Amino acid sequence: MTSNDDVNSLAALHFAPLFGRAPAYQLMPEDEKQLAARSRHLRGRFLFGKDMAHAALTQWFTDEAVIKKTRLSGEFGFKELKARMVRCSLCS
Repeated sequence: MTSNDDVNSLAALHFAPLFGRAPAYQLMPEDEKQLAARSRHLRGRFLFGKDMAHAALTQWFTDEAVIKKTRLSGEFGFKELKARMVRCSLCS
């Protein structure tokens, strides 16, 4: 992931045949105009939401945030994960 939205789109397109289109994610473009101008088939799926572009993610890491992966199941779904989160602006 870079601050260059075009490079992020090209990387997602490049790796889609290898990993499949569904897991080929990229960050949301910083510029709303780029988002509107770029067709779905010319980019990956967006990771996180519109408030979590490269600058915001960089700030999180600067503030020593940690990204964790949690496997969801029938017994422990998104609702349970959200209830367990202490601070998560992405879950609101």
